[in-house]
Amino acid sequence: MALFFLVITTITLYWILTGNKKPEHDLDQATKEYNDYLASPQHRALIYPDPDDRAQGKAAIIALVRNSELGPMAQSMRELEETFNRKFKYPWIFFNDEPFSDQFKRITSSLTDAETYYGMTSLHFPFVLIH
Repeated sequence: MALFFLVITTITLYWILTGNKKPEHDLDQATKEYNDYLASPQHRALIYPDPDDRAQGKAAIIALVRNSELGPMAQSMRELEETFNRKFKYPWIFFNDEPFSDQFKRITSSLTDAETYYGMTSLHFPFVLIH
């Protein structure tokens, strides 16, 4: 009989001490807080910085490409512009071993809001820019 009261008392104390607590991690609350943060102006400013607040690093995207590689280059440009360069607008610099075609210049310059430069490489002077 004493064992019965001891078991009942132990179960009751355990239930009193642990039964009224909130769980340490409330998944619904954490999800709501995260979604609120994603919709917040602070997070949007990280994704889409104001034009005056953009990083002014000295950088460029450089590609060594031929006229015949216009299709793959255009696809690469679309992907980079969509995921990265639309925020920072780093200039594109293209190099070729022969003059770029007008079609290449027209299509590549239409795929970005950044400046585009076209240059030629030669054996004597590796990089000659043509704006």
